[in-house]
Amino acid sequence: MNIGRFIIICLLAVKSYASTNYYPEGSTNTQGMYSPMKMVFYQLPQSLNPTHCWLVEHLLIVQAISQSLIRIDEKGRFQGDLATRWHIEDGKKYTFYLDKNATFHDGTPLTAKDVALSISQHFYPNTKSIVKRYLKEAFGDAPLFNNNILSNLKIIDKNTLQVNLENPFPPFLKVLAMGNFSVYKTVNDKLVFSGPMIPAPYTDKETNLSGWELTHRDSKEKNKILVLHSSSFQQTYSLLKSNKIQLMLGFSVSDVLDENLSNGLRISKINSLATSHMYYNTKQTLFTNKAFREDFGRFIQGEAKKHSNMLTKFSPYFLPKGVLSYNYYNSHQYTSIDKTQLLKKWGSQITGKRIKIVLMKRAFSSEFVSSLKNELESIGLSIDLVLCNDQELMHYLKNPDYDIIGGRFMAGFSDPEGFLNSISEESPLRYGVYSTKWISDEIDSKRPFNSSKERTEAYDSVISKYEENWGSIPLFRFYVPIIHAKDIKLPNSEFRFVAEIWKISHDK
Repeated sequence: MNIGRFIIICLLAVKSYASTNYYPEGSTNTQGMYSPMKMVFYQLPQSLNPTHCWLVEHLLIVQAISQSLIRIDEKGRFQGDLATRWHIEDGKKYTFYLDKNATFHDGTPLTAKDVALSISQHFYPNTKSIVKRYLKEAFGDAPLFNNNILSNLKIIDKNTLQVNLENPFPPFLKVLAMGNFSVYKTVNDKLVFSGPMIPAPYTDKETNLSGWELTHRDSKEKNKILVLHSSSFQQTYSLLKSNKIQLMLGFSVSDVLDENLSNGLRISKINSLATSHMYYNTKQTLFTNKAFREDFGRFIQGEAKKHSNMLTKFSPYFLPKGVLSYNYYNSHQYTSIDKTQLLKKWGSQITGKRIKIVLMKRAFSSEFVSSLKNELESIGLSIDLVLCNDQELMHYLKNPDYDIIGGRFMAGFSDPEGFLNSISEESPLRYGVYSTKWISDEIDSKRPFNSSKERTEAYDSVISKYEENWGSIPLFRFYVPIIHAKDIKLPNSEFRFVAEIWKISHDK
């Protein structure tokens, strides 16, 4: 989404998140001159229910206040969170042994039943979860329930949970490490979590911004973190310059790159599982022809390559490097088409035509957008350009009144399945209008896979086939910008999808 999973945002993932700053082991959290530590996010979740979260900002909050069975540490290794250990049999039976001392914020014990219910709620018929499809391969198309718990989940005792997959699913542990699969319970219509910080709605008098107050559960930590919301770059940047906040994240690439940073501030880029691509509406007459889509796409790619920058790096692959095999990326032969070549072949179809291009403002640099518009007009096209915010983009995703749409999409984990929500006909975050049901049909026809290699090869094949049909125009690998005070140290998130914001510290 992107917003998607899409999400705007911030400190991210398994070969997918690499911050330019590092959080040293042993340094104290949020201490020093900033008490409380104040951060402003471009978007905050309306609800902290993990099934309602789809942006990275959302998951940053959820992961600060909750726990999942496992997490990924700063060296990219799986580590226990609620589970102290686990056992895997035949690639399909996972047994998790929970920390017997785990408790919710209200002091009540956290049990295997709580974990089972939290996982199961992603699959309820009325779920708002966007990650349900990630486990389709593991649990099947139509999972069954017993007392609101997936039949695939077996509670051995209060501290032991067994998960029985329909088919081996190699990235299963990666999925469980996502913030979406955090554990919670509901008491009197109120969500209760178990993570390192306790949330409460908050309005900050100094900035007049609302958001969440996060209080350390550990009584030894007296400092708090205020995560506030503003959609105004200039307002937020003014607060940062005056030291009323210490960090801002999730704002437009254009705004960040176009701003001359004041002394005492810096930009940190976070390597994410995110792309900024464009997608065709193939029901529009001009883009029904696959050969034209390819040439037009390669023309746009040529312009994108000229405007590669620190936050949007040119990458002509539908999936970011590292998600599929080397063969997939090595087989790509990038070849751009210039203006003369395009007009010679398609000039009669282009000249005098009007097309509508809708772009998520936060996903592309203003320099690229302006240059692209000029280049397209120079070949005889009239361009209706719409730059929209996230909410406006959602309107266009649901009502495809455009010829081309472009935006950012963030996958939940480093697996090809994590990216298919951006083009799946079943997804609320679907970009473009191009038939893709055949993708899931072809993958399903090859299941169950006998090995991880066989599974990767299947996705290599089907994604390559999709790219050959040019339903989209792969353009950029997206890096999330954070502007912050120079004396703020960010946690290392090189190997994690969402880093731990409670470890942000003041470099004394």
